[in-house]
Amino acid sequence: MKTRSILVALLVLCLVCALSACGGPALSGRYVITDVIDDPEGAAFADMESMYKAMDLDIADYLYFEFKDNGRFTLVMFGEEEAKGAYTRDGATLTLTSEGRTTTAEIKGKKITWTYDSGGKLVFEKR
Repeated sequence: MKTRSILVALLVLCLVCALSACGGPALSGRYVITDVIDDPEGAAFADMESMYKAMDLDIADYLYFEFKDNGRFTLVMFGEEEAKGAYTRDGATLTLTSEGRTTTAEIKGKKITWTYDSGGKLVFEKR
């Protein structure tokens, strides 16, 4: 009985170590835009949101990341598929690869902050 308890404890320990080596839980689901920060072209989230509301549309249906458990993602910008590819997570860092290009984003709780090419930042939140 004692040997069995030790084996079970070792198995649980191995499982915990294996999961912690993954760098954090896999992302899954839709993360919708909630803010624009430091956009050099002057884009503001409130302006974009107002534009969609004026057309009786929800901005969350047109600007979002969709993450799958299998390490794949799709980025939709203004209702069009902008990019799709693979992602990996290492703690609070999310690495996105699409068509040979790699970029990173920061994860804090349910929010992802992604710095795009021009230096502006888009904030997405899980819904």
